[in-house]
Formats: sequence, C-alpha cells, structure tokens
Amino acid sequence: MSSQPNQINLAALRPPATGHSIHLAYQPNAAPEAILRALPIGTKDWRRVLGAILKLHNYKHAWKPKGVSIQTMHDRQVFYFGFFDELRRETRFV
Repeated sequence: MSSQPNQINLAALRPPATGHSIHLAYQPNAAPEAILRALPIGTKDWRRVLGAILKLHNYKHAWKPKGVSIQTMHDRQVFYFGFFDELRRETRFV
C-alpha cells in the first residue's frame, strides 16, 4: 500500500490522444506573447487577445515604474472586458 492512499492517478483522467495537437493560441498555459503571435491580425477571438494583453501589462502602473494593487488589476480587467463587450453589442462595429 502506498503512503498516500487518497492520491489520484491523473494520467487515467486525461482524454485519449487523438494525434492532433492543440493550436498554440488555445493551450491553457500558453504565454501571452505566444498567444498574440499565433493569432492572426483581425481575429474574432477578441477575448483571448484582450486576456493576453492584460496578462502582459495589467500589473503595471500607468506612468510610474511600479506595480499596482490586486484590486486595480481586477477593476481594469472588469472594465476592459465590459467595455469591449458593450462596444460589440451596442454599436455597428461588430
């Protein structure tokens, strides 16, 4: 018997390999630079692009060389996603 009786075998939970690889932009832990590089200009997947941009720059202060609080980062994220969602819903720029 093992020393950790409640350990889960993660390999058994993975779906079977199909021989296809996941596109770099859609991998769950892809670097933001890789996502932005992999997606074409003008892509319809604006949420993925905005998420990558926020991962790259959300921690920065607007003009001082310092970081910002977690609350500020959260507020920015909520604002930008809400703004672009409303822009797509409420205007002719779809």
